[in-house]
Amino acid sequence: LSVNGVSVGSTTSSTSTDATKTGTNTADGSGKITFSFTRRTHHVHLSSLDIEAAQVNSVKMSFNDRGDKTLSASSQYMYKSNGYTFTLKGWTHTRNYAKGFLRNQPGTATAVVSGLVPGRQYAWKVYQYASSYAGTNPLSVNGVAVGSTTSSTSTDATMTGASTADGSGKITFSFTRRTHHVHLSSLDIEAAQVNSVKMSFNDRGDKTLTASSQYVYKSNGYT
Repeated sequence: LSVNGVSVGSTTSSTSTDATKTGTNTADGSGKITFSFTRRTHHVHLSSLDIEAAQVNSVKMSFNDRGDKTLSASSQYMYKSNGYTFTLKGWTHTRNYAKGFLRNQPGTATAVVSGLVPGRQYAWKVYQYASSYAGTNPLSVNGVAVGSTTSSTSTDATMTGASTADGSGKITFSFTRRTHHVHLSSLDIEAAQVNSVKMSFNDRGDKTLTASSQYVYKSNGYT
């Protein structure tokens, strides 16, 4: 047996219902894990597969690391943690009184979280501190308006929700400046819990198949 092109040893089929091999692997750049079964004895069998996403803890990405600076709104500012990348663009300044980034010009600033699993749901929290220039401004996530947020001296989240990563594995937060400032201090991202999927392939009875054909099964977002 090989997984993603790497040999993981041999398996032995029997009348037992226990797993013949267990392990952990990383999905490739296309979000796939490939199991390759090489026939050395009379038969090689496959009855079922279990897949479970490893637990991902909440990532709270603080953007309060630049002090008081003037930024280029056309530039990108990147932060990385636990496999996620946070890319900020459209922001005009960083300020200690915002504990991060702000925009004080008409228009929209964004925070794009990438490195996510396409089609998977993620819970998120937005934090927008303001000891000066507090205000209420619209927020959209993946192009869908989710209401307005109001910055303040509170350290609580100004908005919480859950969104599905797009086909590129991204969630885009768009902050439109309507009042004097719109701020962004930090973002929480957490993958929604995915339970183990046990996919049985015992549904076709006794049939002769074409080795060049594909047989597709789907469950809980996995194919």
